[in-house]
Amino acid sequence: MSQLREDFRCATKNPLWLLLGVLILVILVECAQSQTVYGVTGLLDIPTAEVIEEMSFTIGAGFNRDTFHNTFSDQWTVFMIVGFLPRMEVGLRLAGMPQLAVSPRPDYDFSYNIDRSVTLKGLVLKESRFIPSLAVGIQDAFGTSRHYASFYFAASKRFNLYLLGRFVLHVGYGTRWWDNVASIAAAYRYQGLFGGIDIPFTRYFSLYSEYDAQFFYLGTKITITSFLQTSVSISDQHNVRAVVCGKVSL
Repeated sequence: MSQLREDFRCATKNPLWLLLGVLILVILVECAQSQTVYGVTGLLDIPTAEVIEEMSFTIGAGFNRDTFHNTFSDQWTVFMIVGFLPRMEVGLRLAGMPQLAVSPRPDYDFSYNIDRSVTLKGLVLKESRFIPSLAVGIQDAFGTSRHYASFYFAASKRFNLYLLGRFVLHVGYGTRWWDNVASIAAAYRYQGLFGGIDIPFTRYFSLYSEYDAQFFYLGTKITITSFLQTSVSISDQHNVRAVVCGKVSL
């Protein structure tokens, strides 16, 4: 048993093994809504006013480059989002950054930096014919030093206009209000106005553009099969991001 535990510990030190395990599990589950690289329902970077259904959970894995702390280090991310109430979701995220080495410690099994975070989002108002859906969320509510913190408001509205066709508009505003409840964050995301637009051409393919209050992104979402969905985007800083995810309904 001790040898098995040691083998598992060695395997999880490589983020590629963890990513591979999540990818295998994703292939076995139903296609999900879009998820961000930070483990919350949204486009690929920004959160939206959507939440997953009650008694459902989403699993996923992603890759992005950290351009927000001037480290430009690769991040391999795995996450799970749980809809445990009719209008609320909780996200758990684990991001490994192999390029950021840490000093050896007896209480730390990894040779590189691991970022852990918890996100919360609640749907305040459901979308109607004239009113957008509204949500309130806490990005990096609790975690390791809270490097991606934000207390934000988001609104989403679907449109089907003559000549313009179908699209979904997302707008949000991020603040540092959660610092009044939790500890002061080390760094922040979505500070100020952010937003995006999602244009579905078919049920299997859509294009989107988003602005996270710092960078612009252009991306695509592709449903390869009924079991697998991927999103890929590139920013004006040539930062490529990718996510693959799936959903299980209980």
